[in-house]
Parts: sequence; C-alpha cells; structure tokens
Amino acid sequence: MLEINLTLPIMMVMFLFFAIAMNAVFFGPVTRTLDARKAYVAEQTDRAIQAIAESKTMQADYETRLKAAQVQAHEAIAAAMKEAEGHRQALLEQVKADVAKEVEAARASIRSERDRAVAGLTGEVTAFSELIQRKALSNAPSPSYAPQGGA
Repeated sequence: MLEINLTLPIMMVMFLFFAIAMNAVFFGPVTRTLDARKAYVAEQTDRAIQAIAESKTMQADYETRLKAAQVQAHEAIAAAMKEAEGHRQALLEQVKADVAKEVEAARASIRSERDRAVAGLTGEVTAFSELIQRKALSNAPSPSYAPQGGA
C-alpha cells in the first residue's frame, strides 16, 4: 500500500524550495513590474484628469476674455461711430455757416448793385420827368430841343 519513506518529505522540501526560488526569481520581479506599471498608469490617468480640468479652466478663461474683448470692441466701435457722427455734425454745421456767410455776402452784393442801379436809374428818371414836364408845359413840341442822352 503506501510506504512512507524519505522521498515524500524530500519532494515536499524540493517543492517549497522551487516555489521560493520561483517567487524570488520570476514572480517577484513580475509582480513588482506589474505594480510599477499599475502605479504609472494611475499616475498618468491622474495627470490626464488634471490636464483636462486645467484645459477646461483655460477654455472658460479664454471664452470669458473673448467675450470681454468682443464687448470692448463693440464699445470702441460705438465710440468711434459716435465720434465720427459728432465730427460729421461739426463739419456740417461749419459748412452751413460758410454757406450762410456766402449767401449773406451774395445778398449784400445784390443789394448794393440794386442800390447803384436804382441810383443810376433815379438820375435818368429825373431827367425823363423834367423832359416830360417841359414838353407838357410847352404844349408844343420844340423842334430845336433834343434830350441830353439822345432820345
């Protein structure tokens, strides 16, 4: 049946020695490598999560600054438009004033020419009225009398 001899304890010692040797030579380095790899993957995953969070923060900051820049640009455009409108109004007022001065100068010139013409015609009217009075008072045409300006 079963004989107990020294082979079984020697095989058990050899198995334990082999298990210890395999653990020291093969399983230990593989386990350390797997643990190191697991730690590296966990570290890289944490870094990736932090990078994503940082990128989201940076994106939010960028969008905030972009909106502020857009608002500022719109305000600058509105200010420039307002300034340009003010400048246009000032130029328009200046042109209106210049035109009014020229119109007034033209009116003054027309008045002075009219006054000179009226003054010149007044002398002629006076001469014609005197001629008409003389002819009317004399009731007879005088053949020797001729008007001064040549009738």
